[in-house]
Amino acid sequence: MTNPYHSPRGLTPDPRDPPAAVLPGARATLAARGLLYRRLVIESPLDILLEFNGRGLTDRVLVDHHVVAEKTSWWRIAPQLAFTLTAGSHTVSGLVEIRVWPWLAMRGFRVTLAQRVVYAEGCLARRALSA
Repeated sequence: MTNPYHSPRGLTPDPRDPPAAVLPGARATLAARGLLYRRLVIESPLDILLEFNGRGLTDRVLVDHHVVAEKTSWWRIAPQLAFTLTAGSHTVSGLVEIRVWPWLAMRGFRVTLAQRVVYAEGCLARRALSA
């Protein structure tokens, strides 16, 4: 029996919604995408594999298959997951920001490392309420 919640593999990005690396020189490639799931290969400024998995009751950010941030989400997806990466005496702060449509499709997704955006797709702005 296969696991229906297993992370998708071999999915290609939708050409109508191309991701954009915002930081000049940053190299982040979308390796897989799915329902509340993104896998990125980031080659600059760090060489890591970053995954966001928002399926289930816990939203998780994994770096190189190790959980670096998680938040229990009973009723909604956590809009931000902050984490810190350490390598020897160096530390790098990271932030994953998420916006989701009511039908659980990703509306916006952004990854920030060392206060610089290395990957962004979609829209993270909230709608303004009309008066």
